Amino acid sequence: YVYKGGSGYDNRAFFCKNYHVRIATRNDIMDGMVGVSLGTFDKANSLRTKLEIWRDEKLDMVEDIKGVVERFKDSGIFERLNALLKVLKNR
Repeated sequence: YVYKGGSGYDNRAFFCKNYHVRIATRNDIMDGMVGVSLGTFDKANSLRTKLEIWRDEKLDMVEDIKGVVERFKDSGIFERLNALLKVLKNR
């Protein structure tokens, strides 16, 4: 289904037809990126986290993840879009 995010842009949620749980989300503001629910992976523990968002919302009991390359207090959209624009400009 489609719903408006905090940015005002559309988010699209995709669900498993068998179990009716959300498995992925795409949003118009970050074209080309897909948020995939961690529980959809058979071996989720083998994945390595490179980016952490919403740091300001993290519970105190949750420890920092080792190996994270970038951390943002919010969604980091502004910073990520600027990085993308720099790459495009230098092509």
